[in-house]
Amino acid sequence: AGAASMALIDAIHWLSANRPLVAAILLLILASLLLRPQKPHAQASANGASASGARGVRKPSKKESVSVCTVGTVLEWGDDGQVLLLSDGIRALLALSAHANVYLITTLRRDSDDEEATVLAALRAAGVFDEGRCDERKALFCATEDGRGAMGRQLNLGAHIEASATVARYLAPHVPLVVLVRSERAEQPDCGAALVVSSFSKYVFGMRGVEMGGSSSSSQG
Repeated sequence: AGAASMALIDAIHWLSANRPLVAAILLLILASLLLRPQKPHAQASANGASASGARGVRKPSKKESVSVCTVGTVLEWGDDGQVLLLSDGIRALLALSAHANVYLITTLRRDSDDEEATVLAALRAAGVFDEGRCDERKALFCATEDGRGAMGRQLNLGAHIEASATVARYLAPHVPLVVLVRSERAEQPDCGAALVVSSFSKYVFGMRGVEMGGSSSSSQG
């Protein structure tokens, strides 16, 4: 290595004396080789591993969004203004909320903050707003069926579950799937709904095929 270095130095001296331009070019080439920064192999490898890991992770599928008319499906109003929860309806709602993004639309007997608070308290006590269930911020209120229909249309979701043939008829042209919950004893309505069922729970557990889950709750609030 020492002899080679001496030979290189002698060659550079000779070129400097006889071929200064060639010597200058060689010196520039040597300088560029010595000063060239090394490639960040470690960083590139880390980035490659990160990208590979990202490709291997499957993003969770987006939940379907559904609006539910609560009166007649999961609750009823008592004569004294109390909220009566329907146990089968609550069980179905808890199961549905594990698979869908649920908006709750409650029609109040009158436009009242107290009635809103009563409904929210009853649903909260039933576990409807527990983690992984319905989002309390998506609990909506109105004072008339017309208001409920307007909300259902404005939300523009994939499906709406309804207890009124009038609202179902209004929403049918605007919502991809309108499900009308109707008692088996009631006359079959000509409401334009794509699906008429005898109960909310029959739709969730039977036609949607959602597995039984969530706690059953029946209380007054």
